[in-house]
Amino acid sequence: MSDFLKFLAGWAWKREGRDDKQRFVDPYLYPWTEEDEDDRLTVHQDRSNAKTVWDSSIVLSKYFQKALDDSVNGKSCLELGCGCGLPGLVLGKLGAKVLLTDLKDTLDITQKNIDANSLRSNVEVAELKWGKDVGQVKGSPFDVIIATDTMYIPEEAETLLLTIEGLSSSNTVVYLSYGRNRYAEDEFKEMAVKHNYTIYEIPEEELDDKYQCGDVTVLKLTKGNASAQPSSKKRKTQKGEEKKQAEQKNKGKKEREEEREEEAEEEEEPKRETKKAKKETEKKTPKKVQKKEVEKEKAKSAEKEKVKSIEKTPKKEAKKSPKKEGKKSPAPKEKKK
Repeated sequence: MSDFLKFLAGWAWKREGRDDKQRFVDPYLYPWTEEDEDDRLTVHQDRSNAKTVWDSSIVLSKYFQKALDDSVNGKSCLELGCGCGLPGLVLGKLGAKVLLTDLKDTLDITQKNIDANSLRSNVEVAELKWGKDVGQVKGSPFDVIIATDTMYIPEEAETLLLTIEGLSSSNTVVYLSYGRNRYAEDEFKEMAVKHNYTIYEIPEEELDDKYQCGDVTVLKLTKGNASAQPSSKKRKTQKGEEKKQAEQKNKGKKEREEEREEEAEEEEEPKRETKKAKKETEKKTPKKVQKKEVEKEKAKSAEKEKVKSIEKTPKKEAKKSPKKEGKKSPAPKEKKK
């Protein structure tokens, strides 16, 4: 498959840029695995911005499946501004205890999606208004806090951060995912650093191989000295994989160079054999004979040059004397006896 076709295949899952008929198909069936087409999460949506499935929620959900898997089993998770609630539903299916929060007029579709996927036992909904005084929320402080597409209003950056602060502990891990509407990104990052957060942008090699795109960013935030980087075990694994890939690359390069050298060697071999045979012949031939042969060759060359010189010289035409016209001489008289 060409690079262009790979590019198209990698972006085929994207929803942004599609017409309304394709984007707002209800329900959206989230592929839990690529192998089993029946293994899907049912996500109901409508034509409201707050109630549709965006690319950033798909990228974050697939990242959770790859990076967290069952490590979130039993942990308390909170989703802010959940809308349809796809990432929270994924955490719920992975075994986490999840609270999906948003404004009141959005929660009807959120509850519908919880019921559609039989996750009532460990996923709940609640109304939540952001701000400094978020009050007591069931389950806080949470082990994990997530949010998608919450970076589009600069004035809300501080409110978002204060909400996270009010519902987290020093050990809480925060995941934020957002697409092209990121007008509050710089302000939020600046304030997060001031509040002693470490920000780590998830690189593409840690995201799902297929479900990623250049216009979606995923951030991981941890408090204080807690590392937002992958664990040492994971880093060792990554370094081992990178080293292995580098070795394979170098091995392939070395093999190609050896093949080129062998081809060049094969091309040079006949030339060397000819030179070698000539030298061997010269060694076997006595010097006197060699000298005679050289003189003979010189004589032949001189003879050829002489012939060429003669052939090039123009031939002189013999001068023809014109015949004199006149009376014929009388025949000689016979002598009288």
